Amino acid sequence: DHDHLTLRGDPSRPTPWLAAFCELVARDTPLHRCLLLHAGAVTVEGGVALLVAPPGVGKTTAVRAAGARAFASNAVLVDLSQEAPMVLAMPFTRDPAPELESLRSMPLAAFAFVHRSSDPTIEWISGSLATIRLMPHVTRPRRGDPYARARTDLALSMGSRARAMRLGLPWGPGYLAALDEALKLTAQCT
Repeated sequence: DHDHLTLRGDPSRPTPWLAAFCELVARDTPLHRCLLLHAGAVTVEGGVALLVAPPGVGKTTAVRAAGARAFASNAVLVDLSQEAPMVLAMPFTRDPAPELESLRSMPLAAFAFVHRSSDPTIEWISGSLATIRLMPHVTRPRRGDPYARARTDLALSMGSRARAMRLGLPWGPGYLAALDEALKLTAQCT
């Protein structure tokens, strides 16, 4: 089948095109055992750590501060069809930042639920708590969701498939060292 898109605004600017494309992706990803998440991402040893937080906390700022380790500024596609989930950067509908978007896919290494803090802090959380915290960040279509049940099932399974933490995010790049150290320590313990 096919979809008809109506673009409003100036079609020469990328935002209407990205918004329409992301709307289709958000709607149809469960058909392919994938989910679109509102999250930034940085590379870490073993793959990608997703920076998950409400708008305005500083995900894009943190990704920008990561320099060459930037992976995605504001949205990711998580492919759950394999044993190890894979992550791809997706341009988001609001502020496209192509310089921060990776063109490759990488394994999901960790979820970092970001909050503002004066110092970088790490608090590990369980897979069940990660699942609960992920649910509001799973991007859904604006109108009726024909795949609501599949989307919920995929989101429920995703939280237990990677390590999860609360990450205190200071302004500046200091959080990357804390994130790397925490992931290195847990890898040594497992």
